[in-house]
Amino acid sequence: SNKGQLGSLGKKSRSLPTEIKLPGRCVDIAAGESHLLLCMEDGTVLACGDNQYNQCDSPMEYALRAVQGIHSATQVACGLHHSGALLANGDVLVWGRNPDGRLQAPPGVQTPTRVPDLPRAMYLNADAHVTSVITCDNEVIAWGAEY
Repeated sequence: SNKGQLGSLGKKSRSLPTEIKLPGRCVDIAAGESHLLLCMEDGTVLACGDNQYNQCDSPMEYALRAVQGIHSATQVACGLHHSGALLANGDVLVWGRNPDGRLQAPPGVQTPTRVPDLPRAMYLNADAHVTSVITCDNEVIAWGAEY
């Protein structure tokens, strides 16, 4: 946790499970290399940890902060240095590092941005350099780097 990805617990590593105090009920969680996303029951997304590539959409701090402009999220996903949220209407928002197309958004995306031309999604996934969805028509669509 040297990047603050444990939220209000600061930069100290924890060898035992430790509760992170939340302002409401969490319905989904995802962790990147050094950041954490929480999808809250009210549709907001909270983030903490390293924000070097704007993957937390907030100033680099250790307290959980709301990701701006997201009010209907149902799921979150983290890549190495990028983040995503699935919205209740099936849209996918992405933000963070984008050197290889993992965001399907213009270079330098600094805030959550809707993935263009994506069919309505029902599941979102991310790994180090790839983002993928299962659409409501049961198609699998993936984009990003092939290593």
